[in-house]
Amino acid sequence: MHGPRSQLVFALFVLAAASTGLLAPQARPARAAQPPASGEQTFSVATYNVNWGNVDLRKTAAVIRKAAADVLLLQETNAQSESYLRGQLRGTYRYILFRGDRGQYGAERFGILSKSPVTNLRFLRPKHGLFGAWIGETVVAGRKLQVANVHLEPAMLSREMGLTGALAALSEMEKTHAQEIEYVYENLTPEVPTLVAGDFNSLAKFAAPKFLVEKGFVDSFASVTEQPDSHRTWRWPLGRTELSARIDYLFHTRHLRTVESRTLEADSSDHLLVLSRLQWQPGGQATRGPQGPTQ
Repeated sequence: MHGPRSQLVFALFVLAAASTGLLAPQARPARAAQPPASGEQTFSVATYNVNWGNVDLRKTAAVIRKAAADVLLLQETNAQSESYLRGQLRGTYRYILFRGDRGQYGAERFGILSKSPVTNLRFLRPKHGLFGAWIGETVVAGRKLQVANVHLEPAMLSREMGLTGALAALSEMEKTHAQEIEYVYENLTPEVPTLVAGDFNSLAKFAAPKFLVEKGFVDSFASVTEQPDSHRTWRWPLGRTELSARIDYLFHTRHLRTVESRTLEADSSDHLLVLSRLQWQPGGQATRGPQGPTQ
């Protein structure tokens, strides 16, 4: 999400979704980690919407260090957070990259933090939604991985709409999300092992997550978690209650398997960091890494 006003707007989205039965009851089911395949190295990937309001940058940097992901995709960075994170995380990440579009939206920027060089960067300027997407390639555990950092359009609702109006607006949002994710998919290099991750502003049964699953992608967190949609990756206080939902995702192709996936909270954003430990499926061929950094 982006900005306090949009947070309230998305709260209405969650209420509307709940009224249609799309939200599972909040529970605390146990996670079921998968044992790593023998002889195959594991590595970690993560996504985190840091909140462009810069709630607490010290805690933001701390949770990123705690996650220690090999590749981390950020959404909603800005000049202040980017400068701070560069200074705080240069000992953790050799490659710290940021990019936005034209500066029209405070929440439009993306970050890619990697322990290995990132090459073949392609920024997809917004075509259907607000923010576009950022695609690049890196090498983890000896093989090339294509990464796509996404931030789909938030729900455009208002207090005056009422439930009927809100559901109509959500239907329009779904159409936009379907166009956004198809646009990203069409710009991926085919047959390359791929991670598509970020803030989808979508429940798991909505258009964008469904599209990727139908294309053969694996919802990393859901693949190793009982009742995954009862876990939150976003929360927002509303009076005496708190609204929450799973709207941040890590999707990977079947070249990979998820060994473990969990969330990390830092009270520095309305989102939680989502972290997965992955492993290449046995039998894949190693590739040489890209040459030289891309800054």
